[in-house]
Amino acid sequence: MELDFLHQPDSILSSPIAHVLIAGLCFGCCEVFLTQGPPRAWLKKLFKPNERLKSRVDQTVQAANARIIGALHVMVQVPLAIIVMLSPEMRKNRIYSTSAYSSLMTSISAGYFLFDAFICMVHFEGLPYLLHGVFCFCAYTYAATSGFLHYYAAMFLMWEVSTPCVYVRWLLYHIDMHHTKLYVINGMLMLATFFCCRNILGTVMSINFFKDSNVELSHQQRPGDMPHAVIRGYLVVNVIMNGLNAMWFYKMAKGAVKVLARGPEGSNSQKREVTDYEERNNG
Repeated sequence: MELDFLHQPDSILSSPIAHVLIAGLCFGCCEVFLTQGPPRAWLKKLFKPNERLKSRVDQTVQAANARIIGALHVMVQVPLAIIVMLSPEMRKNRIYSTSAYSSLMTSISAGYFLFDAFICMVHFEGLPYLLHGVFCFCAYTYAATSGFLHYYAAMFLMWEVSTPCVYVRWLLYHIDMHHTKLYVINGMLMLATFFCCRNILGTVMSINFFKDSNVELSHQQRPGDMPHAVIRGYLVVNVIMNGLNAMWFYKMAKGAVKVLARGPEGSNSQKREVTDYEERNNG
């Protein structure tokens, strides 16, 4: 199936910036529906029985909305990323190859991170989260508008496979199910998927990215090539993100050991250990 409407030269939809803005608007509409529509009442009813949340139910509902939209982004983007990665044409040139699906994928993620940065500014969620949204928005918008790095944009979206477990864990904690076996099992699944997708697969992806980047940097830049300065910038960001992944995995593994050693009551300590990673995936 070809997405021909994305490439019609006389269509307003042919502009990558238009794709990004439309995607951001769609996520914004989801936010409006969640905050103003029936889901708001449903979520308040879900969280009210928890005695710990009585004074901040509204804030918890707002946080739940962010995770619902984040989950929507993951559910749409991971299948698209798999389609892109399995394409023989995309694998032929991992720096410059593009397709209709990869263009759609980069535009959707750029739009999502535009929405994410806006929400961080509106709700004053802190500078680190704002910078996260802005940096990711810039990275995916550059890919969407330049046509570069679409294959690697898909590859690094695979890091998000562990995110649904993070959201389920957050939900279980806030509906007072953090002393259950389900909470512990989900935590172990989160740990396993994080390690496999971010620490193992992420390292392999990064090695390939460094190899391809070194090939590009080894020759003089030619017209139409990806700028060397931009390549170096992506390499720096890649190192930083892999460092964060290693730190988060260490914290989660440390928390998991406490849970296994203490039983269900260790869940609270596990919560403290993975808070940074959990908050990092709010958007």
